[in-house]
Amino acid sequence: MNITESFRPEIEKLYNIDYSLINQELRNITIGIAARNEENAIRKMLDSLIESIEILPKWVNYELFICLNNCTDNTEVIVDIAVEDYKKKKIILQKIHSKPGKIEAQGKILQSRKNNEGLTFFFDADIIVDKYCISALWLSYIRNPELQISYAKVEPVYSKTPSLIEKIINLYFFYPYLRNKRYYFYGRAFGIKDWNVPDFSQSGQVSCYQQECIAKRNNDNLQLERGPLVDDIYLSRYIAHNYGLTTIMEVKEAVVNFIPISNLADYYYGSRRLWLELERLDILFPEHAYLQKKFFKRKIKWLSLKEIPFGVKILICLRVLVDGFTKLAFIISKFLTNIKLIHTSEIWKPLATTKKYFNSFEEGKNE
Repeated sequence: MNITESFRPEIEKLYNIDYSLINQELRNITIGIAARNEENAIRKMLDSLIESIEILPKWVNYELFICLNNCTDNTEVIVDIAVEDYKKKKIILQKIHSKPGKIEAQGKILQSRKNNEGLTFFFDADIIVDKYCISALWLSYIRNPELQISYAKVEPVYSKTPSLIEKIINLYFFYPYLRNKRYYFYGRAFGIKDWNVPDFSQSGQVSCYQQECIAKRNNDNLQLERGPLVDDIYLSRYIAHNYGLTTIMEVKEAVVNFIPISNLADYYYGSRRLWLELERLDILFPEHAYLQKKFFKRKIKWLSLKEIPFGVKILICLRVLVDGFTKLAFIISKFLTNIKLIHTSEIWKPLATTKKYFNSFEEGKNE
């Protein structure tokens, strides 16, 4: 892994300072992982996370949770072994359970913590965490007290010989200069101050307007009664609307690696999840809808044709075609759902190709 060693002196400066000068909110943190059927990646992820935690100054107090939400594989068995192994290093990993859903798991972590005022850092269970990731995310709040969300730079891990399909659907990662400025955040690894995700199972957190929406749209399969389902989509909108776009920041010294989508089926399901969640949030939280249209919409950064290599131009054209067919498939699917010919049982369908083993991790990484 490409560790940002140049960042180490920034952390070492904090080891011996008068920590009483640091805000209490920054000295007590919660670290949480939401996991569902992650037997292929969970142990390697946890080991990398523990290494990152050990870099923090010793006067930073932390609680560490992993919340299993409806696991049906061997994830829990692997976690139980890890819990015992980490005890030997005097690291307490607390295992808890929640209902299915990432946001449900994150909410359970917040309910279970003892410190209710500190920062919270959430990590996906199918990533590898860089050695300095947590320290870099944590330090960003000392550098910028106005910050609400700091998130890690995500770096994909490809097979040694990526296919044409992988290059098309991961175009922005292969050629980041094509990507416009991003105002939303990636939810694979992030810190947050204000976790304000309403729990729609609690009637007091659902407005009269939202109750009317749920009643009117009860039969269109959007499952509005569940409230927000995708953490980074909802929180990007909520934080930007209430605190401003500048309170969300990518921390380039914080890095996590992940296995990206590698086939068209998963690309469709991932796009479908995004489009459905945007539709749901526009209905439930119309005050946030302007952000998607004005700032968050993902577009290719069109450069001068002379600046883009010919091969990349071909990939761009193929990506436009894939996106067009994906959107058409989504529209057809919605139509068939509306006339009751098909039933969508899950809005968030798990993506199979991102759940692989991180075997040959270093060797399989493309720079």
